Amino acid sequence: MLTVEFQGETGSPGMLPWLRVADACHRIRLASDTERRRASEMSWVEWRQPSSYLPDREPDGIPSSEDWLWLRDRPRLLGIDRIPADSAAGLARMLAPSRGITRAGLDALALAAAAREARLDPVSWSLALLEWDPRRWSHDVQATPGVEPALGWWGVWAAPDWMPGLSGPGLALALADLARTGRYRCDHATGPDGRDHPVPPDVWDRIDGLGLAGSFGIVEGF
Repeated sequence: MLTVEFQGETGSPGMLPWLRVADACHRIRLASDTERRRASEMSWVEWRQPSSYLPDREPDGIPSSEDWLWLRDRPRLLGIDRIPADSAAGLARMLAPSRGITRAGLDALALAAAAREARLDPVSWSLALLEWDPRRWSHDVQATPGVEPALGWWGVWAAPDWMPGLSGPGLALALADLARTGRYRCDHATGPDGRDHPVPPDVWDRIDGLGLAGSFGIVEGF
């Protein structure tokens, strides 16, 4: 698991939002194909983020000044308009008056860790951002995931801006459930908590337009 330390205090993914995304990316990046398939299956069963089923991984490096420079040139990959500081230390100084010295330092280091992970593997970063902070995900800068409905949370249907007002994790998991159980044109799927998640006609029309009816067991022409 990724952690950061500042002035004797340790920050964890459960405490720091940027580190949560970075740790998810780290798990995805280092996972084997078999581990990813299992994580995707479990995500479908329990409707939770796939990376939560991947094994913990020890850090394989630390953020560098090059990672920060890379981030300054590409802030939108992290869903940020701009990076106002030349370094993580500079950002910590800027944040300290409002957040306190220790929390500011931890937040800045968490962002640096996120920059390193995004730089190492933009595809895994895209999936991690979809899982934990989808409002920051944008199709014009992120690596676009697959369109297959069965992909669930790791598919493009989980992206809020794929079909604004309709797409998102709930729709993605509903489509994954319908695809894996062969229910074409069904108007909803029921999650593990008993709640129904609608699948509007516009979504099915988009699926048909993309030629994806076969994902639900439909053989075109019959």
